[in-house]
Amino acid sequence: MVFTPQFYRKAGWLTCFSIFLLVLAGGIVRATGSGMGCPDWPTCFGTYIPPTHENQLPENYQDIFLQKRLAKIDRYVKTLNAFGLTKQADKIANDQSIREAEKFSVVTTWIEAINRYLGALTGLFALTALLSAIQFIRKKPSIFIFTLLGVIAVVINAWMGSVVVATNLMQGPITIHYLAAFIAAGLFMWPATNHLSKEENVSSKVKTALLVLFGIIILQSITGTWSRETVDSIAKSNQLTDASNHLNLTAMGFMFVIHRYLSLVVIGMGFYLYRNTLVRAFQKWIRAFLIIAFAQVLAGSINILFVLPPFAQAFHIFAGGILLGISMYLAFKSIKRTEIAS
Repeated sequence: MVFTPQFYRKAGWLTCFSIFLLVLAGGIVRATGSGMGCPDWPTCFGTYIPPTHENQLPENYQDIFLQKRLAKIDRYVKTLNAFGLTKQADKIANDQSIREAEKFSVVTTWIEAINRYLGALTGLFALTALLSAIQFIRKKPSIFIFTLLGVIAVVINAWMGSVVVATNLMQGPITIHYLAAFIAAGLFMWPATNHLSKEENVSSKVKTALLVLFGIIILQSITGTWSRETVDSIAKSNQLTDASNHLNLTAMGFMFVIHRYLSLVVIGMGFYLYRNTLVRAFQKWIRAFLIIAFAQVLAGSINILFVLPPFAQAFHIFAGGILLGISMYLAFKSIKRTEIAS
């Protein structure tokens, strides 16, 4: 049963869905400030099932886990220096905020713990897909290679999660951690995606538009994660709000301007594709794409007006992930020539 094309496709798509669910969980972690709910990795306060009360921890637990994190930071700094990234290494080594102990909170601890459990589940799905992909080594080796690369991407992203914890949510590692999840999803999605039948063929203009849309969504994701990290930076300098108690757009910088106006381009291209795509299955996806895009813009407006309420933050991040997933799927489907035998 494991070594059938149907099982492989199911395992591949299940891995993709779990990655996008992980993006939602990560958005909740980010919005609720739970990223340091577990001060160590892969355990949480030294165990795989975290505590529910502070009295379950040693009296000097803050110092214990701080020392562990500092040791991991030193290893990470040495790794960056070994690759010639001395500027980034110095920035981390001299950042005093990552050398502060974290106090236990049952809410943030369990939010982060659930996020990690979902990550572990994603890893299991990815390994299952890899096991099933063995059947293609001789006849279609590219399927096995893509799946293997997907598993490696999942493992690297899990390691990046430990770096994010070690550096106390420092700018840079968070963005890489977020975007790496979509690289992993793409590596599983490509071999699991069916190609279009002759009856479903799309024009070259539509194919080009789908690829351009996919590229724009990637750019919007990059500028969005950059902007979210800018929020942390200006919050530290007490510049988060303007005179009207809204998000300080001036302090957000040029990347945020690009991020905002790209949403108009995305919606415009969505309408273009909806009007020019005759494939019914594509129209359904594009209709869903437009609805989610409008909802994401609304969530973004709420973030600006009410200064990043947690629910709007989490939805905005998750919606962005779904838009990236839909654009990736449609782009892959439109250009793919071969598929797994059904």
